[in-house]
Order: sequence, then C-alpha cells, then structure tokens
Amino acid sequence: METPALLIIPIFLLGFLVGLWAAQRGDAWRSTIVWPCSPAELDAQVRALISRGRKFAAIKLYREFHHVDLKEAKDIIDAIERAPVVRPS
Repeated sequence: METPALLIIPIFLLGFLVGLWAAQRGDAWRSTIVWPCSPAELDAQVRALISRGRKFAAIKLYREFHHVDLKEAKDIIDAIERAPVVRPS
C-alpha cells in the first residue's frame, strides 16, 4: 500500500516547522546572556540563571566557559545552588 503524496507533504511540513521551532527555542537562552569575561562575571550569571530556575542554561554556560564535561559542570552547579549567598555588608 502506497502512502499518498497528499499525506506526505503535510507531514514533512509539520516536521520541518517543529524542527525550526525547536532550534529557535534552543538558542533562546543565548539572547539573555552576555558572555562573561571573567570568572566573577560567570559566577554572577550562573547564580542569576539558577535563581530564575534556568539550571540547564547555567550548566551549559559553565561547561562552555570552563570546557568541562557534563557531570563535572552539573556537580559544580548543584554545589553553587546549595551554597548560601553571602552579600558583602
């Protein structure tokens, strides 16, 4: 039994649009982050992402900045998340 061409075309277009949407959503975190120049800026951005509930973006940023593997970055972000924030007085 052959699949009619009229059925293949809409399925292809739907898949293409879903892929395009997913690609745009995947890069959305980059538009809100300015690439850090120093470890202090990285720490501030990571803490800001964690406080906004964007832990995966924090892990990705940390990985790209320090060139570490996923497990190491996740362990460090988890430790940062658990650590209390000390504000200078």
